Amino acid sequence: MKITRLHIKNYRRFRDLELQLNGESVVLFGENGAGKSSVLEATSAVLSRMVRHLTHATLRGIEVKDVRLGADVASVDVEVEHSNTEYSWDTICKIHVLKTRQNSISIKLGHEILRHLKQGEYNLPIVVSYSVNRAVEDTPLDLNEKRQFSQLSTYDNSLTSGTDFRVFFEWYRYREDLENETKVQTKQLEYQDIQLHAVRTAIESFLPGFHNLRVIRNPLQLAIDKAGQTLEVNQLSDGEKCLFAMIGDLARRLALANPSLPNPLLGEGVCLIDEIELHLHPEWQREVIPRLRTTFPNVQFIISTHSPQVLGEVKDMNILKLEVVEEGVTVTPLPSFFGKDSNRILEDAFDSSLRNRAIKQQISELFQAIVEEQWEQVKTLHQGLVDQVGHDEPELVKADVLIRRKRSLGR
Repeated sequence: MKITRLHIKNYRRFRDLELQLNGESVVLFGENGAGKSSVLEATSAVLSRMVRHLTHATLRGIEVKDVRLGADVASVDVEVEHSNTEYSWDTICKIHVLKTRQNSISIKLGHEILRHLKQGEYNLPIVVSYSVNRAVEDTPLDLNEKRQFSQLSTYDNSLTSGTDFRVFFEWYRYREDLENETKVQTKQLEYQDIQLHAVRTAIESFLPGFHNLRVIRNPLQLAIDKAGQTLEVNQLSDGEKCLFAMIGDLARRLALANPSLPNPLLGEGVCLIDEIELHLHPEWQREVIPRLRTTFPNVQFIISTHSPQVLGEVKDMNILKLEVVEEGVTVTPLPSFFGKDSNRILEDAFDSSLRNRAIKQQISELFQAIVEEQWEQVKTLHQGLVDQVGHDEPELVKADVLIRRKRSLGR
């Protein structure tokens, strides 16, 4: 399943916003308050209609507080393509009506998926959202409860915008028990459970140097090897845990949803990620989108970012800039920034100065004074900048060259 079109009307600060996605992945960026998170939450709200008909879960749609100030009705409508068939539905909230409207088309899609499930082997499209609240807290793993993991459980809490590490651990322990049992019964010690193999492959592709994810029974913990050392997952850095939890959860949901695929990572669906650079070192920020696209090639990603490092690695994806204007919010498609310098992206895409504005002004005044040969002013400005940024500042090195040239020509 892929989203082809999204139309948001009178939702939060959006008066009327339409995104033609055509089933392709997209990166959203813009200044704080431009509405990147709101686009993702509106998408989650309308997709929850379909998930509700599959799982009967109580999911959040549009709420009265989401209706734009001065409007009576907010709506989000979506068009998707699934199994070569197009579907469209909406979710609507009216201020004076207690319930949001449910569109029959989302019910139809849900019934169509359930009908295929009952007929035999059928792979489900995933629908999952990861918000900025996806940080992983230390989780006690001494669990007595044993839950069942059906194919439809791929949708459990998939749009609540977090990562439940406890559920991941329960599922991993359950599948590893099955894997070990099969090894004993078949005497094939190299046997790997397909679902576990998918998760291990995904995690190792995102965390180079990490391998051998496993459950240690006494004391009960989820462990992984890093650079020859065994670590409990809770001992990883915040960035490592955040990425581990999100990628592990996404791979787990694909594994649950696609039992008949030899490689569940080739499953389809829609994944929403807010501020993908969260907790990540700049080098990892550069690598995260290419690895998402390589590891999960058939998933449509709708991603928001503030990071020039992220934008500099975006290839073969739509880039949309959200800007606040007097009429509301506009969305502008931009060309690829792939391979461009982060400083250039910061200036061109984010309209942000590369350096402190006061220092930038002083550098400008220094060069102007050099051109005008105001040498006392040059001396004062130059020394002031040296005191603030040091002798090795590239702009000061250029200024020194220009000063020597000017004075040489003036002799």
